[in-house]
Amino acid sequence: MGSDLTASSIIKRAAVVCGIAVLLALQAAAAGAAERYRLELFITWSRDTHPYDWPGAKAHLSGLIGAAHNTGYRMFADGAPATPGLKQLAETGKTPLIERELETASLIGRVGKTFQVPGIDTAPGYLEVEFDATLNHSMVSFATMIAPSPDWFTGAASVPLRARGEWRDSIDFIIFAWDAGTDNGPTYDWPNLVSDPPQSVRLLATPHVRQRRGLRPIGRAVLTRVF
Repeated sequence: MGSDLTASSIIKRAAVVCGIAVLLALQAAAAGAAERYRLELFITWSRDTHPYDWPGAKAHLSGLIGAAHNTGYRMFADGAPATPGLKQLAETGKTPLIERELETASLIGRVGKTFQVPGIDTAPGYLEVEFDATLNHSMVSFATMIAPSPDWFTGAASVPLRARGEWRDSIDFIIFAWDAGTDNGPTYDWPNLVSDPPQSVRLLATPHVRQRRGLRPIGRAVLTRVF
């Protein structure tokens, strides 16, 4: 009888272990399952909306770069110093350094899928790109240079794609101009004037974007879940 109880205990324990293994596998699969999102940028920045010192036909946006990520990664933040990658993007529109930063963050699990799309040759304009997010990387950040400019850019950082335990179907928000704090140039088309010491990233508040009440936005971003 003792041997029967032992066999029964072993079977029960094996069943529990198998159940836990299945549950863990299902959780891992769910964490890695991709949710597709479409990012659209409606850029309204133009002579009509931002007439102060308008740069004319030179006005454009550089290629956009972004990534799905978790709370361990930060592309930029108000009051924080710009990373070398953001500095390069905001000053030149180039992305090699920020690509390298994203690759490094990906190796330690902080960043998931990254994405890029060509910019807008003549502002105003429209950008669209699709990307994948997962439970492990359920936030999104993106940035593009406002050009020409000393170190100004637009974008968004750490936008949550989930709320109350569910994927959000649609997210619509205004985007503003940011100053990377790495160049002291006072207007759009100005020779390089390095900030020494560098300043923190902050919302641009020069006459180029000021209005009677607050700051004039650069455009609007829409994130839509693709079913």
